[in-house]
Amino acid sequence: MFQTITATRGPGGNWSRHNTALGPADADQKLFFGPTSDQTSLLTGAGGDGSISVRVRSLDSLWAELKFDRYQNVFLKTDAEGFDFQVLRGAEKHFSQVVGGVMELRPVPAYDSESPMNEVLNYLAEHGFVVCRMDSDSLQPATGICTGFNVTFCRRNFLTHLK
Repeated sequence: MFQTITATRGPGGNWSRHNTALGPADADQKLFFGPTSDQTSLLTGAGGDGSISVRVRSLDSLWAELKFDRYQNVFLKTDAEGFDFQVLRGAEKHFSQVVGGVMELRPVPAYDSESPMNEVLNYLAEHGFVVCRMDSDSLQPATGICTGFNVTFCRRNFLTHLK
């Protein structure tokens, strides 16, 4: 069974869970199944043969339900199997509150319609973010080549406060 949980920490340290798929806009989309239960994606190319229709919401449309204080800094962590960039784009109206995040990026896309890594990095730079860390996610032992990275990004002005 597919389940995406958006967790937010509210006042007093309480967490709330929202069972919803995330994307760039509110829409009904097909969710494709991969060969294992943890390989589902809103992008084709998951390698499986099944799909179901799911309701996708943008973080912008969900923002009020997440109950962030308007002065609260937000850190986004995505793991959307090739759809991470689309999830990030769905929070664009609230970027003023986003101080950073972590997302998985690949130099060569693994899914159909997955955005290339350089396109995502350029988008982040255009919106005032810089890459502050890259960790190997998928190292190929035979070649030593990394095919996926967990990329941590933050607001450029946030880094200037750390000097």
